[in-house]
Amino acid sequence: MACFIAALQTQGNPCRTKRCYAGVYLFADLSSEGLSQLAKIAEPRKLPAGYSIFRAGDPATAFYLIKDGIGEGFGPHAGSAIPSRSQRWAPDRISGEMALVDGMKRSATAETLEPTAVLCFDYEKMHGLLAKSPATASNLYRAFARFLSKPSAAKRRPT
Repeated sequence: MACFIAALQTQGNPCRTKRCYAGVYLFADLSSEGLSQLAKIAEPRKLPAGYSIFRAGDPATAFYLIKDGIGEGFGPHAGSAIPSRSQRWAPDRISGEMALVDGMKRSATAETLEPTAVLCFDYEKMHGLLAKSPATASNLYRAFARFLSKPSAAKRRPT
């Protein structure tokens, strides 16, 4: 299972309210019912500092919503094997959502900079949810398109 981190797994999902997902661009247009369904598949995790959430080139199987702590993404530096910092993720930021739509491998590496709490959204579960609820799928894809169409989106392209 994509989100299974046995030693770090927490019990239950404390994020069952709309407020928990407020300010997250991808969920901005979801109805209360859509958010409720999303909360059912969210898997909370507590990750230690320096933990590699995913690595560039890995198959993408989930995206992550940072709830507490800080993560950082590193992408390949043009013309070099040395990675460069591409962005930092603070609470209520998502990491790894691009492959939900494009199905590509990871384009960057994401690591925690301090102990970090995340909600993990497994792609198989997300695709199941979106297949069962066309309204939720439409609203989620609309929010994604709106984010990518912003002029500054190229600078902070999701991983």
